[in-house]
Amino acid sequence: MKFIVDVQLPHILVRDLRRRGHEASRVVDLIARTSTDDLVCTLAAARGAAIFTKDEDFVRLSARVIEPVVVVWLRCGNISNAELLKLIDRTIDYIIAAIERGERLIEVR
Repeated sequence: MKFIVDVQLPHILVRDLRRRGHEASRVVDLIARTSTDDLVCTLAAARGAAIFTKDEDFVRLSARVIEPVVVVWLRCGNISNAELLKLIDRTIDYIIAAIERGERLIEVR
């Protein structure tokens, strides 16, 4: 799977996804930190990548873009990096299965 990790999430999430065998990049490694959410969606769609984010704006945007984009919406509030990695460990199989089923919005709590 391909993933783009939004700016408010830590680099450790990219490393964890890569360790699991996925292609992962942070938004800031691909485009300017100040880029619009619309541009992030366009980039994700062009790359065939799902966006990991905590930003609710992506939920609305994912329905508007011409090319389909998958949003993995982390609804966990402010948690430590260790807790974030535990959350991903508990839910990554669910996330992958949802993407494979064609879901465009995957909420993770």
